[in-house]
Amino acid sequence: MGQSTDAYLFYGFEFHDAESGDDGMWYDDADTVLGGENDWEHEYAIRKGAPKPAVPYEQDKEAHQNFGTASRKATEASGCTIDSHCSGDYPVYFVCIRESYLSAWRGNPTEVPEGHTIPPVEWADLLHDFCVTMGIEWRDPKWLLASYWG
Repeated sequence: MGQSTDAYLFYGFEFHDAESGDDGMWYDDADTVLGGENDWEHEYAIRKGAPKPAVPYEQDKEAHQNFGTASRKATEASGCTIDSHCSGDYPVYFVCIRESYLSAWRGNPTEVPEGHTIPPVEWADLLHDFCVTMGIEWRDPKWLLASYWG
């Protein structure tokens, strides 16, 4: 089994607190209905008003499928995404504009399109609105190049 070494270029910011060790996420260890923690897409949809299924998937598959569709639509409309860099064992989370996010995997360079690093004015507003909805402390966005090993 090999190791993945990736590079990420994105317009956004990290939202962990290195001093306290708080990763800034909204984990819900008791969440058995949606099947896990750290599911920001579902959390975003709920915060935007999508009704969370009341029972496990096996009891109401249609409600979960409808919720999944609503989650995808809400997160696509936000224009933002959340991911992590550093490593799988020690994730450092970031929020960024989905359109800005480029990845390069070991041995596979990724071309940065001409003009890509000139952020449109509305990107800061999209990020700000997303962060307000998610309760992520605001920081001024910037271009970041990060690595992932895992």
